[in-house]
Amino acid sequence: MTPLSADPECRQRQLANLKRGANAAPADNQRAISHGAYAAISREALEEKTGAIFDALAGDAPVKEGDGTLPAADAPAIRMLAEALCRLDRIGEYLERRGWQDDAGKPRPVLEYEARLRAHTLDLLKELGMTPASRAKLGLDLVRAASAGTDLAEQQAARTRLDERLDAIDVEVEEVEADE
Repeated sequence: MTPLSADPECRQRQLANLKRGANAAPADNQRAISHGAYAAISREALEEKTGAIFDALAGDAPVKEGDGTLPAADAPAIRMLAEALCRLDRIGEYLERRGWQDDAGKPRPVLEYEARLRAHTLDLLKELGMTPASRAKLGLDLVRAASAGTDLAEQQAARTRLDERLDAIDVEVEEVEADE
């Protein structure tokens, strides 16, 4: 416990601190708001961001389901991407409000977390085939699969034509045998 000061002005300030609401923060107080990078993300915000990402990636994704949607196997990566993007949004808003430097002129510690989060986001985008390099890598496999599928379709078509010719020859042979 701190004793009261003998100086009347200091004593006045000390006692003012004890009065309820004497040093209340202004109505628009933003001092206690942190960057929110570690805070829980509401289910609604996460679902909204996940839906937006699904919609955005559906048109650009190199691999899709037959109906044009993203594969169900991509859902966990997209959900993690949505969470990372929500956190990046919060950090960006915080840095916009407070600046990149603290009161001492040093970079804010959240900048390091933001850099790690951006790297994580990029990794997730690579996993989903959404970067040029990952699409190129995936493209090689897709081209191989497509060419193998095309080759198989061509072989099946050739086999069908050959079967039709053989059937036609069998019919001709049967007709010649029937005439004899």
